[in-house]
Amino acid sequence: MNTLANSDLPRRRGRSRRPLQINQAAPSTLISRNIHVGRRRTSMRLEATMWDAFYEISEREGMSVDQLCTLIDRRRSESSLTAAVRVFVMSYFRNASRHQHGSATSASELVEQLMTA
Repeated sequence: MNTLANSDLPRRRGRSRRPLQINQAAPSTLISRNIHVGRRRTSMRLEATMWDAFYEISEREGMSVDQLCTLIDRRRSESSLTAAVRVFVMSYFRNASRHQHGSATSASELVEQLMTA
């Protein structure tokens, strides 16, 4: 691969000779937060909306985010904790929606199922 040295670039008036930056990655939309899973500290990266939903669930259920993460971690099989949390959040609100329409168990029972598994 050929690269151009700064001296090979045409001189631009009033600008430095720094190399052109090509294909810069866009900044991530994920937010990283530290959590505790059992006695282990780790970090998890989720979208802001997903963090908001996860915190809302923890408030509704009277549990900390760390407690929910511990329950989800015990229940998951092969997926990463982050993926398992995303599935849990979606399942929680999906169940809440079904309960609102009278066709499912209460949303709180989803957390109960995790606690007894």
